[in-house]
Amino acid sequence: QADNVQAKLQLGEFEDPTVANITNDQATIGSISAYATRTNENDPFVVEIADNLVHGRDLVFEALVWGEGALDTIYQPIIITVMNGTKLSGVMDSTMVLTPDRLWLVRESFRVGANGVLIIEPGTRLIIGNIIIVRGRVIAEGEENSPIIIEGENHFGPLFRFNTFDNQDFIQIFDYVSFSNSHSPLGDDWSYSEVNVTNCVFENITGDGYSSYFNGIFTKNVIKNSFLGRLFEYRPNVASRNSFHNNLIFYSNVIFDEDTFKHNALVNNDANVLFERYSSVEYDKVYGNSFISTNGYSIKLRDHEEFLDISNQYWGTTNSNKIKEDIFDFWNDSSLPQAIYEPFLTAPSEEAPGHVWKVLVNGADAQDEFVEPVGIGQHEFKVYFNRAMDPDYPPQITFGVRAPYTQQAVAEDGEWSEDFKVYTAYATVGLLTGDGINRLRVSGARDPNGFDIPVEDSRFEFLIDAAAGASTAFTATPGMGRVDLDWEAFDEIEDVLGYNLYRFEMETDTTFTEPALLNQQLVLDTEYTDFEVLPGDAYFYYYKILRTNMAETDSSQVVTAIPHTAAPGDANGDYNVDVMDIVAIVAYMLNQNPQPFIFEAADVNQDGVINVLDIVGVVGLIMNEKSNLFPPTGMPPLPAYVYLKDELVQIESKGQLAAIEFTLHTAFPDQVKLTSLLPGFELAWRKTEKGIHGFLFNMQNKCIPEGIHNIIRIQHQNPDLHWGEIFGADPDGCLVEILTEPVGISEQQYLPDELQLDIFPNPARDILNIEYVLPMTADVEIVFHDIYGRRVGHATFPAQSPGINMHAINIQSHSLPEGIVFCRVFARGAQGGFLQKTMKVILLQ
Repeated sequence: QADNVQAKLQLGEFEDPTVANITNDQATIGSISAYATRTNENDPFVVEIADNLVHGRDLVFEALVWGEGALDTIYQPIIITVMNGTKLSGVMDSTMVLTPDRLWLVRESFRVGANGVLIIEPGTRLIIGNIIIVRGRVIAEGEENSPIIIEGENHFGPLFRFNTFDNQDFIQIFDYVSFSNSHSPLGDDWSYSEVNVTNCVFENITGDGYSSYFNGIFTKNVIKNSFLGRLFEYRPNVASRNSFHNNLIFYSNVIFDEDTFKHNALVNNDANVLFERYSSVEYDKVYGNSFISTNGYSIKLRDHEEFLDISNQYWGTTNSNKIKEDIFDFWNDSSLPQAIYEPFLTAPSEEAPGHVWKVLVNGADAQDEFVEPVGIGQHEFKVYFNRAMDPDYPPQITFGVRAPYTQQAVAEDGEWSEDFKVYTAYATVGLLTGDGINRLRVSGARDPNGFDIPVEDSRFEFLIDAAAGASTAFTATPGMGRVDLDWEAFDEIEDVLGYNLYRFEMETDTTFTEPALLNQQLVLDTEYTDFEVLPGDAYFYYYKILRTNMAETDSSQVVTAIPHTAAPGDANGDYNVDVMDIVAIVAYMLNQNPQPFIFEAADVNQDGVINVLDIVGVVGLIMNEKSNLFPPTGMPPLPAYVYLKDELVQIESKGQLAAIEFTLHTAFPDQVKLTSLLPGFELAWRKTEKGIHGFLFNMQNKCIPEGIHNIIRIQHQNPDLHWGEIFGADPDGCLVEILTEPVGISEQQYLPDELQLDIFPNPARDILNIEYVLPMTADVEIVFHDIYGRRVGHATFPAQSPGINMHAINIQSHSLPEGIVFCRVFARGAQGGFLQKTMKVILLQ
């Protein structure tokens, strides 16, 4: 369809063929490339429109476009709105009627003579580009549903200049006329006629001089969105029930001696001078007006008297302080008179044009009363108008970001009161509505005169606290080393991904830390526990819901909790000191992050670290063998000595040891395996960057006795294995220094005088570890007997060294029977001497 493109114009299918004659209905566009532009502008369609066609008539055409070889044709409708206009010029000294069937233009000199009467019918549109001089009469009477439209083509000069003579008693009439785009619609300082203006709309009236002149009756009109240099200069006899809104009134002398200015609504105007008096004024002619402004002062006074009485007006509020702020008078400039505005009206006049004067949110005045913060749920909004409104035009009530941006509608179950003065509607606030101060906007209502009310979007505010309202069930419960956060309402909320918890703390009496995100993953449950707390410190929490658009809501209400202080030894905060606290301490030492874990309670010796000394302390508390929590003062225990013998870790000491904590340095911790060789003792260990951190302890208050003992088997193939830090604890929880090199201690000092024997585990199932200590070099024989004295197994070990020796006996390979057996160790010294020791053991299959 891009090759040799042709186009044709024809009348629409149902169009009257007499309305237009297409004199050139064919056009060649030519071939079109991907980036083509139109170049053949010398071959247009040509249409001749009938001269008698009614103004405003729509003509429907169809454009057909096709290309060479195309299988179908593109149809495009073209609608032309015909403007059938007639130019007015010269002197019209008779009667002329302007009708709505054509457009009327004034672009040259045009005058209504002294005998002329210009009649403008409803629905007529008149565009004035040159002043119409009127020495006769103008009667422009439109209708509510068919107003007359009079527009200026520029903003300079008036549209009409009424230059009648003193002996002519002419009254100019303008009713239901819309004026726009003009400097001075109806006259200037040369105007002498009485002009009665009713039910008219003035919009986009601008000028820095004389904007509008009236001398007659000015009532039920709307003046909006205009810059008014002077509102009234040649004053009307009566100016009443007019609506002035969203105007800049620069220098407007509204009130003069004989004028009556009553029941007008001045809404959201920025006024420079609005009231001025040259001589005595009958104050009872100025009353019942509504002055409502948030764009500046409602009025500014200009007068040579001491006082100016402007009482009996409605000021948009019943707050005297707000009213005073709305008036520019003596208290702002001492050269001005002082305004007497009391008594004032507490509600606007019913005779004034329709406007909003009060909005109740859940029964409270959103301007002059405290409105309780609005939470989740349905809420009532009552909009009050000063007079009965047209029920066919309910107001549009919204709040939120200023229109035309995102607004929340108040549109549920809307209905008028019986007198059509109050419109009630409801809005349901949800968690995602958006918290904060919201300003109400009311528009779209219409009074019985057919005029839209001024948009109200500045005075009425209320606070939405949905997030906090939804969080009334959000609680923080302190515990031992924990704070439990619970929000039951979370399960009832729809269309959310989850929520984030934030925490902050108090730095001083007046400052707080920055809120920090508490959860690492999005919270999807109604419960969350914060374990990273210290007893006695205050913590503050709030949440934000994550919406499906990945944006967070406003903050919930803030809850606070102070974790409880735990008893010494209660490491897990369950209000008991028991074995589970030892388990928690061990898990902490293994970096397993137990929850909860109360550091202060676990650190029973209060040395600032958690180690085996605290385990021994907690064991003592459990066994009720400690009268105090701290090691006794006095001489510290003698040091002990540890060394590696093959795969065995041996300890020798002059006192009892309740626990040992150690570090083994190695570059290959994965190749190391540790096994406890002490019955009743637990061995726990973890891999570190430098090797292995382990500790040997028990939960039954047992001890490693004085002497030399094998305590741990180390299976490894690491030539680099060597000791790091190592220390122990005695039964009182005192620190025992453990040396890895002998310090003035002879090994012979620790040799026993007789044979010492220890067998473990007992009972045993697979391997039986037999440990004995020899006072001299000896040949050792181990013999097993059953309960009948029969020999059921034996093993020999020649030339065993003095000190600790251990052998692992495989129960199955030695065919040892199940049940109770007696193990007897015989030692025959190389230099003489014979020792023996017997222990009962239980063997399991």
